[in-house]
Amino acid sequence: MEHVIRISGPALVPGRFDGEVMHRLLHVLVEGTRRAVRLVSQGRSRSPAVKPGWLRRGAAFDLLPTSDLAAHEFRVEARPLCEVDPDEWRQLELFAGRETGTRAGIELFEDALEAALKGQADSDLLDEGMLDGVLRFDRLFRLGVERVEFVNGRTVPLERSDLSPVKTMAEHTPRPHHVRVSGHLDAIQESGHRFKMRLASGMLLSGVAEKVPSDVLRRLWGTDVVVEGRAVFRPTGVAGRVDADRVAPVTDVDRRVFSGDPQPLFGLRTDVRRLHQPQGPEDGVNAIFGKWPGDETDEEIAAIIKEIS
Repeated sequence: MEHVIRISGPALVPGRFDGEVMHRLLHVLVEGTRRAVRLVSQGRSRSPAVKPGWLRRGAAFDLLPTSDLAAHEFRVEARPLCEVDPDEWRQLELFAGRETGTRAGIELFEDALEAALKGQADSDLLDEGMLDGVLRFDRLFRLGVERVEFVNGRTVPLERSDLSPVKTMAEHTPRPHHVRVSGHLDAIQESGHRFKMRLASGMLLSGVAEKVPSDVLRRLWGTDVVVEGRAVFRPTGVAGRVDADRVAPVTDVDRRVFSGDPQPLFGLRTDVRRLHQPQGPEDGVNAIFGKWPGDETDEEIAAIIKEIS
């Protein structure tokens, strides 16, 4: 695979490559590509686990100069996932799709970028981590870059104003929360801890069960189970996956009570800094501290406390 990445803006001097601009650009591309590969491979773009070797290889790409040395553009070369790790990818085709393996990691990142810019809130290429990866382009725009273009048979242009709807999508993504859900364990990953379960509604819910031993998943494969863990939602409010802490045989109570699709319990993500309001001597806690909102005497209050205790 070979294509071109082009950046432009008033801060860029022809024939010179600003070190900080290049640092930001490479950081966004490398981290975004790794998240895209992890998402299609493991079902989530971010994980506290150490990055496996196949992830680094799958996200690898080379930048080469173009014939126009004065332009701020680069040729990008990368190998498709099925060539980088054929054995690893064969085990992932059931979950990611055979055609995905014919694409290079950085192409998957560009696909996710395009889906985010088009507002495709139900895309399998997007989760909260991928949206954050796209929004990191803002750090590049702060340095005087005005436009980034990805040219690969099609052109995907990106300017700072394009990030506004992406940020809105991220803010409208429901917050994750703990769930308990029952369904049929349809598929498990041969290596790793991914699974798919079919719910009573027919919905196929993906999951990651790093805390569940592989032999437990193998033993329960093809049976009805109950899963407990953290549900992660798409911007549409539909559960995109569940990070399972426990997978166990289903009970009659589980079938009756926990057979519905996971639903978001909370609204928009809140910036906690907005909740920090300065307080003066006449507002906040100071407005009520040391005051009793009634006319009862101390003796009357003591008598009431004694009566109810």
